[in-house]
Amino acid sequence: MLTPQPPLPAVDEWIYRYPALVQFDAKNQFFRPMMKIVGRRLLGTVGWGVKLRSALGAGLSMMDMATDIWMIVLYLRSDDNMENTLGTMLLLFVSICLFAQVLYAAYINRRMRKTVILKEILIVLSTCKPGVDGEIHAHNAPFKAAISTPLTLTPNSLARRDGGGG
Repeated sequence: MLTPQPPLPAVDEWIYRYPALVQFDAKNQFFRPMMKIVGRRLLGTVGWGVKLRSALGAGLSMMDMATDIWMIVLYLRSDDNMENTLGTMLLLFVSICLFAQVLYAAYINRRMRKTVILKEILIVLSTCKPGVDGEIHAHNAPFKAAISTPLTLTPNSLARRDGGGG
């Protein structure tokens, strides 16, 4: 079950890979639900999968920000007025988005200690927020602080925050 997939599709992939398991699964109704439980627990304990997903999320987010900055610099250095205007607009848009995320992180964590708020703001500004949230969601850890941004807010995280299942 060494697969980057979530547990349920990984079990299906594993069963269909081997004809004997397909036959055994067809004859025994208990097999697939049992293996899905085993797969869920197995993949929940594998640390490298969680670290890989969170590192990939953080890395892609930072690369996205780096390419945005690179394009803005290229546009601003251009002699063409249209490209210069486009660079200014992109800089303004990225700045507004980061500012909105910082405000949102500060608002969500407003009842926490100042060090928690500062940590959340630094995570947002470093553009690692998707990776950090991915690691928290992968571990199914309860939120110590309501750490979410507009880009990573999901119905699942809202259900957790409201005290419901998730």
